[in-house]
Amino acid sequence: MARRDRRLPKVVLASVAVCVAGAIGDQAAAGHSLQWMLNGAGQDTLINEIVDLCASAALVFAAISLLRRSIAGAPASLAATRSGGPSLTPALAAAVRAEPVGLLGRADPAALVEPLTSSERRILALLADGLAPKQAAHQLGVALPTVRSHISAAKRKTGARTLEQLVGLYAEASSDS
Repeated sequence: MARRDRRLPKVVLASVAVCVAGAIGDQAAAGHSLQWMLNGAGQDTLINEIVDLCASAALVFAAISLLRRSIAGAPASLAATRSGGPSLTPALAAAVRAEPVGLLGRADPAALVEPLTSSERRILALLADGLAPKQAAHQLGVALPTVRSHISAAKRKTGARTLEQLVGLYAEASSDS
């Protein structure tokens, strides 16, 4: 930590230099001469811009410093909580002390597809064969909104979030049986 503290003034000075250079560059890009920047209204504008940039840099350094301190103390805080020390909340303390949870088992695709109606299964079979919903609607002689309604119902029943998940689940269940 002491080493970082010795570097801090150098970093601050470098940041101020970058802010000054940036402010001068901004004014030069706006078409102002160096003479204008150093006298009268240009001087006030330049100083205001430098102060704004330095204040922003100071806020960034303060945030970085705060984050470094928080991150540095996290392992010790976690170890203390695990050994029975105080925690932020009782629920967090219980979660930290709990035994690690193994991965959840994967659901059986056939069991997930079982509650689907025959219409939903027919549509999923066509989609699994590579047809688009519009093509499935045409082949079954139903309207596209009907197909979309069956797809929505099937997603709700199986827990699939996307059409790809739903079709993949149906294809996997079909290959198992």
